[in-house]
Amino acid sequence: MIKKITGIFDALKAFKVNVLGIFEFFKIASNLKYKEENLKLKEKILELQKENSKLKESLLDQCSMVFEKNVYYKINADDKKEGPFCSGCYDKDQKKIRLHNTTQNFNDYRCPICKVCVQLSYQRSVRVFS
Repeated sequence: MIKKITGIFDALKAFKVNVLGIFEFFKIASNLKYKEENLKLKEKILELQKENSKLKESLLDQCSMVFEKNVYYKINADDKKEGPFCSGCYDKDQKKIRLHNTTQNFNDYRCPICKVCVQLSYQRSVRVFS
């Protein structure tokens, strides 16, 4: 009878070890699941931070771009104008395409992308040619 009781206790101890092992397995699996979810959330946070940074930069650019007589100028931190930039390209695609001087006349500027020609006088008045 004592052997049977001892055998039952040994079986219970083995069962307890197996139950604890199964519990540990589920605990580890659960932790791995949470770690995976945590990693996905961190990746999403980095993606959103990059998007936020781009949006902030875009907003600052919009605030610093000034439209004057059919062309855009960017106002720098020291309140100096930079440009001129093509109004068509900026309005359509938010691209700051700098107008280039043409060789025919110092006051003629042409967009290298959309090929619009703009004539600026020294007083910054503008004529637009298509």
